[in-house]
Formats: sequence, C-alpha cells, structure tokens
Amino acid sequence: EQVARAIKTLDTRSGDALLARHNHPTCEPDDFMCHQSRDFLPCISECSNRDKCKPSIFDDQQELLWSLTEGCSIVLYTHSLGEDATTLPLKAEFMDEEAATSSKPLICNIAFAPRSSKLVQTVTDQVPHEQLVKFGVSRDGVSEVEDTAAFQNKKLDGLNGKILYRGWIMVWVEGAMEPLSITDKSLLKLSPGKLFHPDVKYGFFVEDNFSTSPRLDDVQFLIGEMKREAFPKRTVEKREELVNTETGEESIRKAKYRVPSEPRRRASILFAPLRHPETFVVDPTKKLSVHEASKFMRYEIDLDPNDKEPADIRRQREFYERIPSYMNSGALRSVNEPWYRYSMRHWVRTRWVVHDFRLEESRQLRCEWYQEHVQWGTDIDQLSFAHVMAKMELERRIAHEEPDDHVRTFIDEHPELRDLTDSYEWHSMQTENNRLYHEPMMWTSQLPEHIDKAAWERNHGRLEDLRQAKLPPKTTPLFVRIMSERMMALSRRAWTKLQKTKDKRKKNH
Repeated sequence: EQVARAIKTLDTRSGDALLARHNHPTCEPDDFMCHQSRDFLPCISECSNRDKCKPSIFDDQQELLWSLTEGCSIVLYTHSLGEDATTLPLKAEFMDEEAATSSKPLICNIAFAPRSSKLVQTVTDQVPHEQLVKFGVSRDGVSEVEDTAAFQNKKLDGLNGKILYRGWIMVWVEGAMEPLSITDKSLLKLSPGKLFHPDVKYGFFVEDNFSTSPRLDDVQFLIGEMKREAFPKRTVEKREELVNTETGEESIRKAKYRVPSEPRRRASILFAPLRHPETFVVDPTKKLSVHEASKFMRYEIDLDPNDKEPADIRRQREFYERIPSYMNSGALRSVNEPWYRYSMRHWVRTRWVVHDFRLEESRQLRCEWYQEHVQWGTDIDQLSFAHVMAKMELERRIAHEEPDDHVRTFIDEHPELRDLTDSYEWHSMQTENNRLYHEPMMWTSQLPEHIDKAAWERNHGRLEDLRQAKLPPKTTPLFVRIMSERMMALSRRAWTKLQKTKDKRKKNH
C-alpha cells in the first residue's frame, strides 16, 4: 500500500506538474520521457501508445464506423465539426454495393457533424414516422407528457449512421459543437487509420469548404494515380522556340531527347501542390522560401497573408528557418564528407488528401506528420508536413548512401524538360525497394573546384560510373506524390478516354 501510494505520488509530481510547481519551463511537446505520466495522443489514433493516450470525441464512433465501412475499398469522408453546422456544402454521389466491380471498387461516403448541430436536427426531423419505426425508433418508454428531449436523444441514437444526406452517410459526434482540440481537429485528416474497417484500402479526405463537390469518377481517377507502371527508355520529341538575339526573329526547332527508364511507382499519400494567390508575384526559377510558403498556406485557410502573422505560426516558421543554419553549415564539415542538406521544398495543399491504409510505411508517415503538427498546434498542417518530408529525405539519403548534393539528378539539371516526365512529382521514401533505385543522374555534372575529386570518388564511386540501379522484377519503390496541375490535367484526359473505350467495349459485348 505504501509503495503504491509512493508511486502514485511520484507520477503526479513528474513531467509538467513537477516542473510547473518549481517555476521551471514545462515539457517540450515531443519529449516523451517528460510526458511519461501524461496523456499525449488520442487512444483512437493509429499513432498512440496504449499506456499513454487520451480520450477523443471519436472514441464512441469507432464501432459504428467499422460497421459502416466493412466491405468498402475506398472511403470518401468530410466533416463540419467544431461549429454549429447548418448544412453540408459538398454533395457526394452515392454508390450502391451492386454497382461495385473489380475495376470500380466500392466507395463509401461518410460525413461527420456535431450531434447537437442544427444540421443534424434538420436531417433527423425529415425522417417520416414509418421510417423511424423501421429503424426501431419509437416513443415506447417515453411519456407523451415528458420533455421531447428524451425522445430526441433516442432518435439521435437510433438514426446515427443510417441517414443519407446529399450523398453522404451522416455520422454525428457528441461534444463537437465547440472548437476542437488540436488532436481531435487534425485526427480525421492526418491520422484516420483506426477509424475505418480493415477492409478499407484508401481514405480520401476532403474539407467541407472545398470549392468542388467530388464525383465518383474524381475519386476513382485520383485513387488510380496512387500507382504507376514502369516506363522503358524512350525517345521523345520536343518543340523548342528559339529567338535570334540579333534579329529578334523567332523559329521552332524540333529536338529529340532520350528519356531514361523509370520504375513502377506506388504512392503512400497523394496531394496537390501549394498554390499562391494571384496577387503575389512568384519567380518560378527561384526556390520558394519558408516565409513565402507560410503566407500562401495562410491564404489557403482564408487568412489574409498581408495581415500580421499569428504568433504560433511565426514561432513554428522561425524554428524551421533556423534549422538549415545548423544542419547545412560547412564550417565543421570535412571536404571529404558527403554533403546532404536539409531543405524544405515539399509544399502541398491539404484541402484534399488521399491515404493508403494498407502500408505500414504510410502509417509511419502519417504519424510523423500528426505528431509534428500536434506539438505546434497551429492551423496550417502543410508547414509541419514540409518539415517532416525534409527530415525524412535527409535521413533516407544518408541511410541509402545516395549521391550527395554535389551531384544533381537529370531533371534538376534540365527543369525545362519536366513536361517529358513526372518523376519530379514522386518523392522517395526510406524503404528497401527505394534503396535499390535512385533517379538518373547527369553524368556531366562537375564537382566544385574546392572538392578533391579523387577523395570524393573514394566515398561515392566514379562520377562516370554512377548509374541507375536495375530493380528486381515486380519490385515497387514507395513514394510521396505531389501531383502537378499539368500532370493532373493530362492524366485526367487520358483516363477519361480510357474509361469511354472500356464502356464502349462493354456495350458491344
């Protein structure tokens, strides 16, 4: 008894409680030893430790969500939580189970709303009495003279997950009317893996204020872009505009390029690239700074980027901006040491996100992102993602002993040739299959004059011998894909044409 009491006393005096009692700074958000006696991530998160987790508003919904998504290959989902929602801005296309095929798997649409919201009240009030009886909702046990609140609660309990509204299966969540904690607010978008049934292969999150309602073919197309077959070596022709500097005359030249082969690719997560407001002039030849990117991210969440920067966002941004000065400094670096730099360049939009739920590497990436975002607690998760990708890229390049920053890839040397390949959209992850492949190099790349070539080649091999490794058959490297708008448009046209051809063949048969 005394031992148990002593342990309990120690537990309550550890971590933040003890530090605060003695007027010391409290635990850093990612200091798990300091947090050992505290709750940290929601228990329902796929990233939580069973011994160290906290409750979530979604805890009571897991059983219901598993029953709703059993048999679904893809879940399209959105939410209007954290406010008194009155309607769902987005409309979805409901897919019947009988319409599902091997080429068009079953897509289930889920929309989350606060249980006490006007939206839920409106939707449930429209259910006729006969339908309520079929759902097992009646006034049995509820007196006519009693307050109608008892019957309303019974109706909400019985209809949750059973109403289709604007193409969405409605799921209402208790305690979601007030602004949500950062852990609950970002759970659905960043770490939803445990919410849905194991049958679900892909999760497609879309914010309720997205400008366009997603159609079934939109979902099917983007899920198809999560993987891509291998490309062989190929010769392509590119038309180039030439301008005579003396006369100013323009001419067209047809140039042929030998594009290297590319492996089969698979994406663990899919995004669209970050957009910038039309009021900002951006030089496409220059790297986007963290400060500029954070302005565009604020614009994405309907904040005026010209207004004063919120203190929490500024703190996070300034922390990330300081990292290169420590990580990339050459003052203490040997000239013979590989030169790998920390670089934040994976700028994404997160109005919609596609997750692959089948891969452990995907879960790990989601958890890295979720934990990084939760510790800062800001409204722009894109900034956290860019840091996670920069850190993981640095770790991967060192672990895989990839050519360092003195050697550039083919597409980096010739950005004008980006319309001949989409390789720059696929960002390699740290897996054994990725270790066997790296993007083709320009063999004419030269080392800076201050680098001793012989010493560098002892560590990396001869520049002339650096070659793309050949992958074993059926080996698929894993990537994060940030799909450009140009490739989105081209791929969509090709996909639409293919679907029409397939539908025509079905009719003929």
